[in-house]
Amino acid sequence: MRLMEISPGGCTSLHNHKEEHEMYFLEGEGILKTGTGEEHRIRAGDALLLMPCERHQIRNTGTGMLRMICTVPLLPGKTGKETTPCE
Repeated sequence: MRLMEISPGGCTSLHNHKEEHEMYFLEGEGILKTGTGEEHRIRAGDALLLMPCERHQIRNTGTGMLRMICTVPLLPGKTGKETTPCE
């Protein structure tokens, strides 16, 4: 589990990993972009579940910080500091 903060105009990379990915948005507003190019509005109070190997990107479209709690399960042999690339 980690707290992530994205500054206004900032974003994560468009990426995927073998671990499922849960997010709960605490503050701000933004966009979830999927691997198919779809975009979904997100804001404080929203929760997301992304399945293993589902491509995703989070972009802050607001004027304040976008804060979220992200959880990624530990796969065998992992430390929680990295994710496992999809093949």
